[in-house]
Amino acid sequence: MHEKSRFRQPSTTLITVSVGLCLLALTSRPGWTQLQSTLPAFVRLQTSTPGLTDQGNAHLSGTLIANELVTGAQGVRFQDGSRQSRATSVTSYFNVSSFGAKGDGLTDDTSAFMAAAGALNAAGGGTLFVPRGTYLIASQIVVTSSANFVGEGPQVTRLVWTATQGGLRCSFGPEGGRTRLTATVTGMTFATKTPDGGSGLTIESSVGAGNIGKSVLVSNCHFTQDVDGAYWSNGISMTNMRDTTVRDCDFRGKEGGALPSMTGITIGGDGGVTTHLVNNCTFAGTAASLHVIGEVEGVVFSECVTIGHKGVVWDTAHPRPGLFVADCHFDTVSPGIEAWNCSESVIHHNLFYPRDGASSFRASIYVDGQVTDCRIVGNKFDQHLGLNDYNAIVIGGFKSGTPRYTRIEGNTISGAVNGIWIQDAVDTYVLDNSYRFTSTPMFDQGSNTRVRNLP
Repeated sequence: MHEKSRFRQPSTTLITVSVGLCLLALTSRPGWTQLQSTLPAFVRLQTSTPGLTDQGNAHLSGTLIANELVTGAQGVRFQDGSRQSRATSVTSYFNVSSFGAKGDGLTDDTSAFMAAAGALNAAGGGTLFVPRGTYLIASQIVVTSSANFVGEGPQVTRLVWTATQGGLRCSFGPEGGRTRLTATVTGMTFATKTPDGGSGLTIESSVGAGNIGKSVLVSNCHFTQDVDGAYWSNGISMTNMRDTTVRDCDFRGKEGGALPSMTGITIGGDGGVTTHLVNNCTFAGTAASLHVIGEVEGVVFSECVTIGHKGVVWDTAHPRPGLFVADCHFDTVSPGIEAWNCSESVIHHNLFYPRDGASSFRASIYVDGQVTDCRIVGNKFDQHLGLNDYNAIVIGGFKSGTPRYTRIEGNTISGAVNGIWIQDAVDTYVLDNSYRFTSTPMFDQGSNTRVRNLP
């Protein structure tokens, strides 16, 4: 892949750079510098770097860091004899093909991926580029340094695991009292040939003060089976991470058979302020789209489509704040959103289509446990299958703890047996909802429920 980039420089310098297994050529003229390289297009020189002052030929040594993807690295230096001047930094770059990976769908490429990961770890981080192809891998690939994993797109870069240990694992710990930064996983398919194949992608950080991993982006990836009956246990599993984003990804569970077994994304942790965004993803044939456990807080799930057993399941050990679900489509057998011990949450402008299928409890939104200040606003519930046990919204009744200050407002409910079923809940506000073909608009077994415009 060919990349050119320009930025301001006050000097004229010709630079030839040998980095790992690739070659860079930089030509600097008064006012600008041009980069020509075999690096992927996302790698660019940093424009904020001070200008070069050396003249003539120079050689580069040091660590290369991807612009806008990994930050905080030390700058490298250009050397011309005994003279040195600080220069820009890009990323250590490794192409898995250079380590012997074939990508022909026939060759076992495990050793090549392990060698590439080992080189990346030894370099203290960098970018692992996986060209188009189908790569068979028989072992979990473990990376312990900050890294970018880049393919050419999930349609053409396919990683197929043939064993059950799991796929790619990024395990990060403290580094000099500071946190390691994970960067990106983008443009590839994670497929498995085995049932219960572990997690396709695992990203984890050690716990403790200041040791929460940061800045994870997973985008434009597919997590799926390679043969019928195979499935990942989790598409993505993240533990003790902070500031993570999963967007534009596709999760496909087991086709046919009994209940689906794959969870799309599992997020867990042992405390600390966190922010997690899941945006514009599709989940099909999954046991759950998103499962939040442990002591996590601050999760946004938006513009996603779920066609499966359950949608979002929030099941933290203690009350934690910050679930925000908006502009999603849930076509599920069991609850589209199941929020236990979730406080200060907002569920708004989603569309719920209940599906027929085996379910011990059929509702679109189920809120229970030690919940405070949950707002369910502007959603649409459309049950058109003639199900005789469907409840649109259920508050309380099964978990220990009593939901308080739940606000249910401006929702449209069609085809439910019970539109809103309030069981063990206190101070619930039911305001200005509309009901069509619903046997009982509201079944109230709570206390101090306040109602406006109930038919």
